[in-house]
Amino acid sequence: MKITHETRIKAPMENVWNILMDFSKYPDWNPLIPLVEGVAEPGAVLQAIINPPSFNRRKVDIEVTGYVPPKYFSFETHHKYGDWFYHEEMIFRMKEYEGGVNFIAEVYVTGLSLRFRRSRIEGAFRLSLFNIVQSLKERIESGRF
Repeated sequence: MKITHETRIKAPMENVWNILMDFSKYPDWNPLIPLVEGVAEPGAVLQAIINPPSFNRRKVDIEVTGYVPPKYFSFETHHKYGDWFYHEEMIFRMKEYEGGVNFIAEVYVTGLSLRFRRSRIEGAFRLSLFNIVQSLKERIESGRF
């Protein structure tokens, strides 16, 4: 299952990237991932809290799968029963346009658990991606960074 949400943000790509990589400020604007600890670099494993709507808040290790400053950051989580049961990869990417960036947030979810909870998982991620993108846009365009 793939879910995508995107918006245009009127700001330089570097400003958007700096906010995206400032994990200490996530509690101020990121409703899905209110806590990330560690340093983003290829292959790094970071500790995070994931707080999707209508699911329990959970502490997870996230593995950085892509890191191309200032335009691409991705990570994946692994379920305790294995990726066959549940696996998610989240991707944040940007493309410049005149006057700002097109910010795209995507999540890919696979695994057996989708057979039983697909609509609930899909609804939670649709809302979460919308909230992340809108919160980031509002924070940057209002000058609160």
